[in-house]
Amino acid sequence: MGKFAKWIGGGLGWAFFGPVGGLFGFFLGSVVDSVETVQLTSGKTTPGDYVMSLLVLVAAMLKADGKILKSELDYVKRFLVQNFGVEGAQEALMMLKDLLKQDIPVQDVCSQIASNVDYSSRLQLLHFMFGLANADGHFASTEEQLIDTMTQYLGINQKDQ
Repeated sequence: MGKFAKWIGGGLGWAFFGPVGGLFGFFLGSVVDSVETVQLTSGKTTPGDYVMSLLVLVAAMLKADGKILKSELDYVKRFLVQNFGVEGAQEALMMLKDLLKQDIPVQDVCSQIASNVDYSSRLQLLHFMFGLANADGHFASTEEQLIDTMTQYLGINQKDQ
């Protein structure tokens, strides 16, 4: 496929699965471009799906208060390194850089996550968003509103929030 797999994957992902599908398709195509072969699994959410969903919502949260601070980026980087290693974190941060340039349809992304990811993983995702929102020592009202929106569309109980 040469170096066009990421664009083909992104286009097909968007057409069939919406915004998250487009982002995941772009990511998967990038992997194909660099590795040449990829094994796909069907019917289950893979770790790559969850990471992509996480990055999409991280981008939305970083942009929520209108400024992206070093403390917030450090929080994300520490989490990624701890969970995915240095190399995985670097790759994820490169994807995040691209995501920050895009408008994130939070409602669509959260609805898609809610229909494909189990409750406990969605709850962990929301917990991470709270930590990110407070990473700079200030929990802005726009960040609170975004978390409320995410809670609703992720299908998380208010009690659990």
